[in-house]
Amino acid sequence: YWAELRGTTIFFYSDTKDTTHAEKLELQNLKSFAGVSVGEGRSPLRGFEVGLANEEVQLKTESPEAREEWNGFIFTVTKLEVPKSVALLPGQILRLQEVLEREVERRASLQVLQRSVEEYDDVQSSMPQCFYNVSRQQAMEMLEQHPCYGNLILRPGSDGRFYSVTIRQETEKGISIRHFKVLNTGGHFTIELDDPVTLPSLHAVVDHFVRETKGDLKPFIQDYARKIGKSRESFKNYW
Repeated sequence: YWAELRGTTIFFYSDTKDTTHAEKLELQNLKSFAGVSVGEGRSPLRGFEVGLANEEVQLKTESPEAREEWNGFIFTVTKLEVPKSVALLPGQILRLQEVLEREVERRASLQVLQRSVEEYDDVQSSMPQCFYNVSRQQAMEMLEQHPCYGNLILRPGSDGRFYSVTIRQETEKGISIRHFKVLNTGGHFTIELDDPVTLPSLHAVVDHFVRETKGDLKPFIQDYARKIGKSRESFKNYW
């Protein structure tokens, strides 16, 4: 194998020209690192053994010098410090310091991303099931194409600072499609009607429409429709 260390993961390739790895080894939970002798004959190849949470893996290198360099890089990215007891040249030590800086930045970026994902998941989990990250036009198409799933969709507003309710009803005059703006008013939600209604949550907003129409409006609930959603960056096109 040909190996490449990226972050705290060693990727193994069958050939240097391959773009897809054949194996990989995660080093986040590195417990130990030790040099070992591998191979046979008078001049065995030098290698190293990494101890992980559930296994120990031996890897061979082309030379003792290469093993020492692997030692330096693995220690740096897993312990977030440049080792002081490695026999490396000044230029190699400088590379380790550069790698350390990049790894610190990478982990900080991952933490920010993870917090963003968790915050988004928290918001999504608190949303009514009929909330979809779709535009006004997409909501109308969903209600038209799948009337059996319901006729009320809660969606983002045009700039992400308010919500909209899109409903589709059959009347004596034909199909009626209407849109209602829902403002976030400091922890409460106000439906913009001729006589505005303020409610404590978006769930209560949906319940209000259902209750006021005596069940004629039903929340649109269908899991795969969530795949239609667009990114928040396109909200400006909605209202």
